[in-house]
Amino acid sequence: MAAADAFTTRHFSCPIYQQVKFEGHPLYVYEIETASVLEPATLADHGCDEYYTLDTKETKHLTLTKNMQKWWTNFAIYHDPNGKN
Repeated sequence: MAAADAFTTRHFSCPIYQQVKFEGHPLYVYEIETASVLEPATLADHGCDEYYTLDTKETKHLTLTKNMQKWWTNFAIYHDPNGKN
């Protein structure tokens, strides 16, 4: 694991996980492994998922865009990105 990844996990992911676990709520995580919309030579980084969810004109990844919109819509309606159980 790269030092930057270890720092991010330790200072952001772990405390959030502990808080959610303590309160008894489910935690949903996703990772985008595609090129950044803003810098195609690099992988997507923090905040780049907004382009796939909100700004559909900027992305050429139509399937990813439709999936991200579906997952966020399901999360808003059902509190679960997978939809109604």
